[in-house]
Amino acid sequence: MYSTIKNITIETSSFCNAECIICPNSNPKYKRKAHLMSLKDFENTLKLFTNLSSISLCGCYEPLSDNRLPQIFDIIKKINSNIDITIFSNGSLLNDKIIDLLLNTKNVESIIFSVHGYSCELYSKIMKNLDRDTVYNNIIKLLNKRNELRNIDPKISVTILRLDLNSHEFKEFKEFWKQQKADYIHTFELMNWNNKVDKYDNLIDKPKLTTRPCPMYEFPMVIDAFCNVVRCCYNLHFSYGNVFEDGIDNYLAKKRLTNTYPDWNCIKCDGWKI
Repeated sequence: MYSTIKNITIETSSFCNAECIICPNSNPKYKRKAHLMSLKDFENTLKLFTNLSSISLCGCYEPLSDNRLPQIFDIIKKINSNIDITIFSNGSLLNDKIIDLLLNTKNVESIIFSVHGYSCELYSKIMKNLDRDTVYNNIIKLLNKRNELRNIDPKISVTILRLDLNSHEFKEFKEFWKQQKADYIHTFELMNWNNKVDKYDNLIDKPKLTTRPCPMYEFPMVIDAFCNVVRCCYNLHFSYGNVFEDGIDNYLAKKRLTNTYPDWNCIKCDGWKI
């Protein structure tokens, strides 16, 4: 049992319905096998951490593709009814049933939508397998329903990665979502997922020339769908060990090797560059 860990990021499956060009899911060399974390393992994983204050459903997967979401919320509530839940989603699977679930689950504090294009043409190039208009309409429907109910939460964010492809659309993107009353609109730099994004150098908006302390190293613990404690959301191929078989001592003992990249297996990553 661990009382020092207050925030975790966890996957409930390894499945995503998209193959976005900014993610390893579009690279056959690094695509993971399909796996669904059992609800028992999910619950037992959470029980290991006795002082959790927040959980993010996030990773290299689509949380809304897991049709057990009501049970997942129930488990979190049973563990601790005060745990805040953040969900990262591409928005493609939102429907009336899921919208009602999200708006009526007290602890869903934040939903962050990855929407990496404004025009239909660019969106289709970047967010493969998804339909731009469907996604936009889904998020707008969620926003409208939340505002009709006069709910404060969940806070709804839309994000766009800075790419060479889409940089000319940022102004329209921000203006559009501002009009839709999204709570937050963010642009983020593209990371190379520890060198696993295909044709990464052709995607970035500008070369990264300056080093910095890796911002991901201090992020909440990340547990993948296989119950492994992994390096971070952008390096799911390095594991500190399985939470049940190995515990988390290796994770707790981690130390930065340098002020920039944390460890030897982070050298190919550019999360410590800007």
